[in-house]
Amino acid sequence: MVEIATQVTASSDGDAILEEFLSYLKPSTASVYRITFRKHFLPYLKTVEFHGEKIPNLQVMLDLISADQAKTVREKQNVGRAIFKGFSEYLIAEGMAPKSVVNRVGAVQSLCKFKELAVSTKWIQLPEPIAQTKSFAWTIQWYEIHNAYLKHADYRALSACTFQSGSGISDVLARPYGLIQKQYEAQLENISKQIAYLAASKTYALSPEFPVKSIVFRAVRIKTGVEHRTCYGPESLVLIKRHFDEIYGENGVPKLEEPIFKMQRRPIDELFAVRAKTLIGEWPFRNPMSIHGFRKFFRKRMVKECHCPSEYAEYFMAHQLKGDMRKTYSEMEDHEWLQIYREYGEPKLLPDGTLQTGLAFRILPYEVAQREFKKLGSAPALST
Repeated sequence: MVEIATQVTASSDGDAILEEFLSYLKPSTASVYRITFRKHFLPYLKTVEFHGEKIPNLQVMLDLISADQAKTVREKQNVGRAIFKGFSEYLIAEGMAPKSVVNRVGAVQSLCKFKELAVSTKWIQLPEPIAQTKSFAWTIQWYEIHNAYLKHADYRALSACTFQSGSGISDVLARPYGLIQKQYEAQLENISKQIAYLAASKTYALSPEFPVKSIVFRAVRIKTGVEHRTCYGPESLVLIKRHFDEIYGENGVPKLEEPIFKMQRRPIDELFAVRAKTLIGEWPFRNPMSIHGFRKFFRKRMVKECHCPSEYAEYFMAHQLKGDMRKTYSEMEDHEWLQIYREYGEPKLLPDGTLQTGLAFRILPYEVAQREFKKLGSAPALST
């Protein structure tokens, strides 16, 4: 039981303040935070005592923290820090994983920030998150074979767009057709010729006779609201057309406001888990070959193997940038970013027909994938 040497002087209903706070959050975040407070923090708060008196609700807790912060350094008792530390210990005693503990303490910290109360977690020794499952050490050959095992055009196209743009799966699923429509349809003739060429020649590499160029577009990362630009490469466009042809018929396209991929996240994760078990067997906890791992693979190939300045890769991925760098990058023209992508991205994100296995960028028949997988042998070691 946590005891803090101060006195409860007010009592009011804290539900209103919680709902006010949640109303300012995205629905998905609000839902998670509501569970955190109802299921974890409020039960914990009932164990906190101030001179033998329980804290009745969130409003009283915030008043206590505010009153304590208004005191002189000599008088302060760091009420907020003590509550956070106690909550962390309470969650650990309940058997919660370190990362979950950090996230739930962070939810309460956000409520304090919402009410202009700064409570640092620096001094309360939150548990260090431990990766439950190490990520898969992707290579191009494993990437090609994995995506060939997906079989269907929609999953192959989704996978290509995720890898070639460095975007999160939620962002790729949310993007409307209007985002790529002009650049895609301007190349539709050559894209169609590439598909015909691939079918007739039984090759697995795109023909230079019918060039398909990478496209660039502005987007907003859903998780952070950060605006950025990124690209889809030639193979993404070829696979998008195959995907569209299956749904809308030859050369058919969705409406401008409709998503490029009318797919749900859960079936995607489930299919990737099935394919991973085929390729690397069983694993504990999370799927190491999840589609989200392509973001890490994108950055690795751009920065480590193509020697792309890390700030460029971070901008493509909508990560945080230092100082005024984002403003500077946002003012650059689309063609400048397309040139950067072609210089640093295409050498490793696009195939030339001779990449390691000599296979194409997921334009690979399922049967060929099975044969090549047997040649490849054991999976590479998992890495952190």
